[in-house]
Amino acid sequence: MKITTAYNQSYNTQFLPKEVRRFLFLLILTVLGVGSAWAQDPEPEPTVSKWDGTTVAKAFASGSGTQADPYIINSAAELAYFGSQMNGKTYYVKLTTDIDLDNREWTYGKNSATNFKGHFDGNGKTISNLSIVPTSAKNNGFFSSLQGTAASRAEVKNLIIDGVTISQTADLAGTTITGALAGNVTEY
Repeated sequence: MKITTAYNQSYNTQFLPKEVRRFLFLLILTVLGVGSAWAQDPEPEPTVSKWDGTTVAKAFASGSGTQADPYIINSAAELAYFGSQMNGKTYYVKLTTDIDLDNREWTYGKNSATNFKGHFDGNGKTISNLSIVPTSAKNNGFFSSLQGTAASRAEVKNLIIDGVTISQTADLAGTTITGALAGNVTEY
């Protein structure tokens, strides 16, 4: 590449590293007022999977549920599938996309069948617009309960929950425990 200045001075850039040549090219474009938007690589838009409130996947995206090969959740429908499959199981799960629950009622964290004993890695992703409507079930939340033993505790890490709405529609005083993440955390 040869650069010629306004004063007809020429510079041979073929021996400059690629990064330096790119910098010089962008600097010249910026000085000329052309393509200042090219000076920065655009950040990719984050992927968000929005839930319609009814669609439930038939399986996880991939994985076998072990520590070395966790179940992968990469859509809102797969998160709903996870909710339907908790059932007190001990397995590893990893979230790979942001999920928008669209303020649809999350019904999976409402009974003892949704006690979670496994490991949920949010992978820095966000579950947003979670709506919980407590019922007569004792524990209500994204998980009804997180359970474990001293040797094997349930774990939720690297997860952001944003925009939680808890709406109580009946007088359930003294009968329910409700939390955004879990209605109860138990060691047995």
